[in-house]
Amino acid sequence: MLVKRLGLLLILGLSACLSKEETTITPLNSAIPQTVQQTSGKSLFIRQCLQCHGSGAKGTAVAAFKLYERESMKDKNMFLLVLKNGKSGTFMKSFESRLTQAEMNLIWDYLQQLKQESTNANNGNRNE
Repeated sequence: MLVKRLGLLLILGLSACLSKEETTITPLNSAIPQTVQQTSGKSLFIRQCLQCHGSGAKGTAVAAFKLYERESMKDKNMFLLVLKNGKSGTFMKSFESRLTQAEMNLIWDYLQQLKQESTNANNGNRNE
C-alpha cells in the first residue's frame, strides 16, 4: 500500500513539473526549424538513397558520381520528377510510393546543403 502511494506521489510530482509549453504538440503544418529539416533530410537520405548514392551522396559502385553534381540537381522540379518517376535506362527507380512530397523536398534540401558544403570546401582549397 505504501509503495502504491509513493508511486502515485511520484507520478503526480513529475506531472506537476511539466509546463504547458513542454506538453504542447507542434502542428504538422507549422514551420520546422532549419536544423530539424536538415536532420530529417539526412535521415531520409540515409534510409532511402545511401545504398546506391553512398555516404554524403558521393557515389558508390551503383551510382559512382556525386549526386549533387548531376544535371537533375540543377533544377528542383527536375529532381523531384526523377525521384517520383525514376529514370529509365538506369537503376534509379520511382520513390513516389515510398516518400511523401514533403520528404522529397527534405531530401532536396539536404542535397543542396551537401552541394554548398562541397563548394565551400573547394573554394577553401583554392585559397590555400
